[in-house]
Amino acid sequence: MTSRALGGLRALGLGGCELGDEGLVALLALPHVGRFRGLGLDGNDIGPAGANALAECASVRELTRLSLHGNAIGDTGTEALASAAQLSHLAELDLHGNGIGPAGVQALASSPYLAGLTCLFLSACPLGEAGAEALVSSPHLTLLSELYLNDSRLGDGGTRVLTTSPLLSRLRFLQLANNGIGDEGARALAGSPYLGRLSGLRLDGNSLGDTGAAVLAASPILARLGWLCLEDNGIGEAGALVLASSPHLERLTQLSLRYNPIGDRGCQALRRRFGQRLEI
Repeated sequence: MTSRALGGLRALGLGGCELGDEGLVALLALPHVGRFRGLGLDGNDIGPAGANALAECASVRELTRLSLHGNAIGDTGTEALASAAQLSHLAELDLHGNGIGPAGVQALASSPYLAGLTCLFLSACPLGEAGAEALVSSPHLTLLSELYLNDSRLGDGGTRVLTTSPLLSRLRFLQLANNGIGDEGARALAGSPYLGRLSGLRLDGNSLGDTGAAVLAASPILARLGWLCLEDNGIGEAGALVLASSPHLERLTQLSLRYNPIGDRGCQALRRRFGQRLEI
């Protein structure tokens, strides 16, 4: 595509193009980059140097959506992005799978330039409980409505840290798949006073079991959920029966319980309650 052809674009996606840092620098030098509102650079072998080039590029000041999914910017590159005043219009930032740890999250959380974010992707990054603590320490990320933290090594401790923070009070979608969450984490989620606006919750690949399923089913805080994913959580017949009889799941339009040893009786009870809303 020629530079002239780029002139009519308001968003550009270049996923998997092997740009690397040098290719990104060349892209940012094009005269029409300043017109873009969205920029997708997923899977392009971009490292800290590329992130720094983005941070220093005056032409990206109109961006509202930036995706760097599946690159390798790490904490250093994240710190560069967080320091960039020209990214202050961002509403959506996808840093999934970039090797970002607690230091990088702290940089994001401390940045006044990211105060407009409503959607943040940090899945497949080794955040741990320390990363969760860094995130909820933010005085700026108060507009978040979507938060994606799948495969982030949170455990019950990190989940508890998240759910006790008013930072989550605007969330509509929360994804915490594959985080080693068990009974304690389920109780933290079910008892959080800040999750009342949630309409979607993803918890697949954890260790909730029957006890965790029962805790969630009994929680009026989750009564606004339209979508609940509990796949691959070791939920058996007992957990299925409790979910099927919950008075708080009336608004569900989709309940995903695949890859759980629910058994025939549990399946029948769930189908009677949820019908075609059930994925099993």
